[in-house]
Amino acid sequence: MEQGVEAAAASAWLTLVYKLPPEPARERIAIWRQLKALGAVYLQQGVCALPFTPAHREQLAALATRIRGAHGEAALLEARLADAATAASLYERYQAARAHEYGELIIAGRRLLRHLELDEPAERELNAAELERLKRWYARVVERDYFGCTERERAAQLLQAAEAALHGAAQHTDSARD
Repeated sequence: MEQGVEAAAASAWLTLVYKLPPEPARERIAIWRQLKALGAVYLQQGVCALPFTPAHREQLAALATRIRGAHGEAALLEARLADAATAASLYERYQAARAHEYGELIIAGRRLLRHLELDEPAERELNAAELERLKRWYARVVERDYFGCTERERAAQLLQAAEAALHGAAQHTDSARD
């Protein structure tokens, strides 16, 4: 791990430790979805971590309140990682989670590029809508990517290629109509 990255990984983290009753399952699922949307990484069942930011503190505090309101238990902790091995492990988990998200986005982007290569006028609106969906997805992942995952650039380049292919196909069709 690079020294700058190590310093970032060793900085403050927020840890949410929680336990929810098994029923209703919808509460557990809703909490899990919110944590996933924030980009939290699980250290073990019911224990997740996020880099410390004021926004994360506020969001996790609201989740802790929600958990307690659902008859669960929650503790929100600020943590400083005490050793390099722990910092490296948490950093690697966090990066792996972002790399997985970018990887899924890259797969979807490649699929879109294959559709764009077919240049089917009937699918142009669908392809444009899919590109917009992928761009929104990319923006959400970038929001969670505090340490600059290496896959970010590859995903961005793929979306740029899809944008160029979509606009190139549209210009080709427009000039054919003239």
